[in-house]
Amino acid sequence: MGYIALDTLNLPVKAYTSTRSDGHSSIPFDDFNMSYDVGDDPNNVLLNRNKLCEDLKIEPYNLIIPKQHHSDKILKINSITDDREADCLYTLNKDLTLSVLHSDCAPIFLYAKDKEIICAIHASIKGSLAEITKKAAITLIKKEKVNPEEIYAFFGPGVSFSHVEANEEIFKKVEKLGYTQCLKRSMSTDYLDVTLLNYMQLVDAGVPSGNIILNKYDTYDNANLFFSSMRNNVTGRMLSVISFIK
Repeated sequence: MGYIALDTLNLPVKAYTSTRSDGHSSIPFDDFNMSYDVGDDPNNVLLNRNKLCEDLKIEPYNLIIPKQHHSDKILKINSITDDREADCLYTLNKDLTLSVLHSDCAPIFLYAKDKEIICAIHASIKGSLAEITKKAAITLIKKEKVNPEEIYAFFGPGVSFSHVEANEEIFKKVEKLGYTQCLKRSMSTDYLDVTLLNYMQLVDAGVPSGNIILNKYDTYDNANLFFSSMRNNVTGRMLSVISFIK
């Protein structure tokens, strides 16, 4: 099967992450690559995206795929014609499916139950250090008047801390932000727990810890399931999506 379902707590939303199997791409993009920007044959990428849409019963023209820059930019999407150059998108439009392209950068989805808003975050290391997840939650709270206790978060597959070394620059940045709990030392080497970093940002924004669902999969270690640019320099990308259940 070319996708896994994320746990959305039986709320009226559904979320999935594509896997690397069941597609049309050849080595080193074998074989369900979703990105046009990694060197794969564009015809194969189109076939892969169309297949995922068919499998998940998504209308391709309603699938919003952002142009990501590892930033902390957040955009509200009202229609398929809106600008989508950002690393975080959110919408109230129940016809739209929001997505994140990724390999090791975990996708994080938010659902604001009281205002019926979905949000998709590309939580890269750089974006996470810029507090994109906290900023996304605060945007919903302040701009859209969402009650933070009504926000639910669902994490997709990402790389575990054991594969993310924290150099001096990262170490100082994390210390300055006040998230030293996310730094872990082993054999004189410091590592950054990106999942914990984003989890703490949500809690700091007022999201109840019981509303946050983490993911068990490590993209680096599960080579049969997921692409990992940390494991293979040239490789494909997964697509994670969230949409309303109609």
